[in-house]
Amino acid sequence: MKNLKYFTLVLQLGLNIMSGILAGLVIGILLDKWLHTNKVFTLIFLIIGIMSSANQTYRYFAKLTAKKTNKDSKDKKDD
Repeated sequence: MKNLKYFTLVLQLGLNIMSGILAGLVIGILLDKWLHTNKVFTLIFLIIGIMSSANQTYRYFAKLTAKKTNKDSKDKKDD
């Protein structure tokens, strides 16, 4: 059961990172085609997608760490 929990964690993080980068890339490409620019918006939105993915990953790990810390402190109080 614990292995399944780690598998879902890795899968969720991978999808989270991939989706942010892919969304930024697609938006940038579409804007470049629409405005007839030379990969300017692709680069800008790719960077925004990478930063967004990093932020989401950091927030997820911070939330996960806070839950684990709270659970550990509750377990110590019960002893």
